[in-house]
Amino acid sequence: ELEQQLIPPNESADQGYASQDIDFEEFMSDNTPSINASAVKLANNQAEINKKFEAYAKRPRSTYIHSSTREYKYANYMDAWRRKVESIGNINYPDKVRSQKLSGKLLLDVAINPNGTIYQVEIKQSSKYQIINEAALRIVHLAAPFDAFPENIRKGTDILHITRIWEFRYNSLTTKSYEGVY
Repeated sequence: ELEQQLIPPNESADQGYASQDIDFEEFMSDNTPSINASAVKLANNQAEINKKFEAYAKRPRSTYIHSSTREYKYANYMDAWRRKVESIGNINYPDKVRSQKLSGKLLLDVAINPNGTIYQVEIKQSSKYQIINEAALRIVHLAAPFDAFPENIRKGTDILHITRIWEFRYNSLTTKSYEGVY
């Protein structure tokens, strides 16, 4: 686009710029509007890139963990989280699920802020019973807040995602590992 707007000095087909006497001032005066327009366009593009880079740098740093996570700092945190959720879930096992003798499982992603509060809860794969889906969401909220992140997790993570299979069966709740198999 820039090449089409600039007016090059006269040249013959067999000669290049180096073999010509170029009147630089004339070339610049003839092409100043195009050069200025290109400079403005370049500055706008750079500003847009800078804006996108700043937004990218400010986004939360997320870490996703599941049962195969072996790194001690995450495995320890997840185990404490699991014990709390299962304990609260079994104490508050849904009466309707118990009375209707329903069982089912769902895949749940729980995103946690550094202070232990819930950032987001998302059902990744639903149970066939809406009542079980609702019970899992209720239990997560009853169990919150969770432990604040230890310093070794906080250094590199703004949001910690714990993804597990929640299984409601025989009057008990268990959460199981999720490694891509539901």
